[in-house]
Amino acid sequence: MIDRCAIYARYSTDLQTDNSIAYQFNAIRNYCKNNGLLIVDEFYDEAMSGTNIDRPDFLKMREKALKGFYDAIVIYDITRLSRNVGDWMQFHQQMTDAGVKILSPTQQVGSFYNPSDFLMGGINALIGEHFVLVTREKSMAGLKETAKKGKFNGGMPPYGYDIKNGKYVINQFESNIVKKIFEMYAAGEYYSKIVKTANEMGYTGRKGAKLSQSQINSMLSNERYTGTYIWNQYQHHKMSRKIPTPKKKEESEIIKIDNGIPAIISNDIWTVCQQRLSGRMAKFASNKDYPLKGLIYCGECGNAYRGEININTRGYGGRYYRCGGKRDKKIACNNIGVRAEVIEKFAKDAVYKQFVDSDYEKIVNSVFDKMSRIITDTNKVKEEIKEIDGEFNNITNAISQGIIYDGLIDKVNLLKKKRLVLVEKLKQEKSSPFSKQAIKDKLLALRNKFIEYRDDDDNYYILARNVIEKIIVQPTGLIFIYIKNVVLKHSEERIRTADLSGMNRTL
Repeated sequence: MIDRCAIYARYSTDLQTDNSIAYQFNAIRNYCKNNGLLIVDEFYDEAMSGTNIDRPDFLKMREKALKGFYDAIVIYDITRLSRNVGDWMQFHQQMTDAGVKILSPTQQVGSFYNPSDFLMGGINALIGEHFVLVTREKSMAGLKETAKKGKFNGGMPPYGYDIKNGKYVINQFESNIVKKIFEMYAAGEYYSKIVKTANEMGYTGRKGAKLSQSQINSMLSNERYTGTYIWNQYQHHKMSRKIPTPKKKEESEIIKIDNGIPAIISNDIWTVCQQRLSGRMAKFASNKDYPLKGLIYCGECGNAYRGEININTRGYGGRYYRCGGKRDKKIACNNIGVRAEVIEKFAKDAVYKQFVDSDYEKIVNSVFDKMSRIITDTNKVKEEIKEIDGEFNNITNAISQGIIYDGLIDKVNLLKKKRLVLVEKLKQEKSSPFSKQAIKDKLLALRNKFIEYRDDDDNYYILARNVIEKIIVQPTGLIFIYIKNVVLKHSEERIRTADLSGMNRTL
């Protein structure tokens, strides 16, 4: 009896072209002919990543295989089917349980329950996934360098902008509509009237659709319209799988460049619109009235504090910082609000004590010692990564020569995890090679600035924002201020004011 088989091919968008499908099918057909297999179905997915099994033809093939249409599935190699270890293992087991063989002209696949076949398949899938991770890491590094130059990095530019020669340029017609939307909202108009006016002005979305209220909300929240270049703000996919609710990334991963693109609206209009969006416009003052805004966080729920004016029925009130979690995210948080004058003076005193009243020479020596250690550690981490990549190459060569041994798959898994840890550590240990004199000059200049601005609050808080990492307000009333190491910007070490004599304070 001749086995019925389906053949499958895939190419991705990184290294292959549509010729890859023809190449794979040619090798597969010759294999089937030489082994007496009857091809009853052909499936292929074009320009689809192997890290995601949500591919139309792959899913059709799997469904028919599970229903007993085939005795075998023939692929060029495992990476054409999947570059994700978990997806490959699941599919391999499903086919084995259904009595469907997976065959390849280039690799021995076999049964999921055969120890040698299981090991070989797992190793090949691991190598495929490792290749994807390394490629993605290099690709992200290139995109990051492009972003640092304020250049367009793909996707769809916001309404109101075009892209020319890799740069954002204003679309005059669209930008007039964007301005009108912001101006109307800042003036107190409702979404329904804004939609009507924008459509009367000739608004047509990028796909020809009329303006909707959800689009207005998205526009009003897009900081790019103030001229701020933003890249890598949200994570929309994970290993080619779309995330249902995009997750905002850590601030250290986001690239923002003030005045990096042409502005369509003013900062004043933006501020008014954001205050209204927050639902607390009547109680908010301008950002300049809250110099610590964006630095204060709740010690109970972790959400950011925001500035507001608390006005009583007689019209009297004062400035406060309060937790935004309860109102914005509807969570149960009972943390206290803080009078702005109290926490701002506390921050001012803490910074002054650290950079003016502390032992200056001791700080210089401490920073220099830390920097020397980090530079040394960074070089060691790079060498370890290089050694791991060398081991991966050796394993790949061994497998290609048919050399398999017990514990190989565990070793590959261990190397993979170790490399990910080292890469993350390397990101956190970036530093610049300052001499001790350069550090001394830098800290002295900073110290002199704090002394100069001691009675100039506006400039003092601008300077202080550069050295304050965050401020935590605990439900007990204790305030903790974490001060950055201003020379080692990426160092995780920090100084908590509660550890400085006389600096912990209760409200």
